[in-house]
Amino acid sequence: MAKKNTLLAWSDMGVSSYAAVKSRNISTAVSRLESDVNEVRELSIANIGATFAVYELLASQGEELRGLSSQMRDYNDTLEEIRDHYDENRKKELITGKRRVLVLGIKKELVLIENISQSHPEFGVLQLEHLKDFIDDNNICITNFQHTSFDELQQIDEVLSSVDKMYDRLVNSLLESDKLGL
Repeated sequence: MAKKNTLLAWSDMGVSSYAAVKSRNISTAVSRLESDVNEVRELSIANIGATFAVYELLASQGEELRGLSSQMRDYNDTLEEIRDHYDENRKKELITGKRRVLVLGIKKELVLIENISQSHPEFGVLQLEHLKDFIDDNNICITNFQHTSFDELQQIDEVLSSVDKMYDRLVNSLLESDKLGL
């Protein structure tokens, strides 16, 4: 019986050893699992912190981008205003240039009318009336040349006023001729 007890004891000791090793392995596995869980927990906390940091970075960059976008819109609006201003000035300059050419044509026409009116004053008056209508239709007046030089302004004023002077002179001449019966 003693032999049976010894065998049983050895068997119990083997089972106990096996159970102890198994418990140690399970305990080691559980502690590794706990350590892995703690690592995952720490990584999750670090990941959340990093996510918030990235979010804050993106939010601040978004604010900077919005500010930059607003500045670019303001810059674009300013450029459009400048372009519109230059386009408007260019159009005014083109119109003024066309009117200068018309004034030159009026000056030449006045010379022709002066030559014709010496022999045919009635025809000269008629031509001057057409010329005055042409000046009115094309809105040719001294105020439209306000951006030109003073010398050019004086020349234009001289040409435009000579139309009225020549017209008045010819009409008065015709009236005098009618009074005299010529």
